[in-house]
Amino acid sequence: MYEVLEEIGLSKNEAKTYLALLELGKNTTTPIARKAKIERSNTYYSLEGLQSKGLISVETVNGVKHFTATNPDFLERLMIEKQQRVQEIIPKLKLYQNKNVVKNSTKTYQGQKAYWQLINDMTNYGEPIMIMGKEKDYVQAKLNRISEEKQISLEIIKGMNQKITTYICGNEVMMVDWKNNPTITQIINPRIAESYKQIFMRIAG
Repeated sequence: MYEVLEEIGLSKNEAKTYLALLELGKNTTTPIARKAKIERSNTYYSLEGLQSKGLISVETVNGVKHFTATNPDFLERLMIEKQQRVQEIIPKLKLYQNKNVVKNSTKTYQGQKAYWQLINDMTNYGEPIMIMGKEKDYVQAKLNRISEEKQISLEIIKGMNQKITTYICGNEVMMVDWKNNPTITQIINPRIAESYKQIFMRIAG
């Protein structure tokens, strides 16, 4: 049983302490250490770790801390949260993996669906998206929502009357012609992207 608890993220002493608490019920440090068969000083660290994971609750009675193990069902929730955190970082891990093997390419797309898919892909870089050129109001409003959801900042140079809007992020440059059905040219090339970033910074001042 200890091994299973360790596999989901508990240390060996935390696993022993948690099982001891489940058997003892609400109790203080000394009986917990005795039941878990670990040093009292190590028990303090284990209890702190379990508390940070939400696996125990603490109540102070007459100046003495009493600890109670939470319902074991919480372990399933802990696993789900860990899985969600892993899924969140997988896109960024893939970017690290592919950082030095970028395949340069230039592609053309058409339509709103393609535009929003490419914008969503850009957010996976985890970097600010630099924007040069004017956008339609509804596009800007949706971009702001995506920015908030993905916690990605938008750096925009306003007051430009360009008919083409340019987006720069990561290894990509994306140019959008908004006339009628938007036409998008996507360039994936680290050197070109870096050059556009420098141009953006010079214009932005």
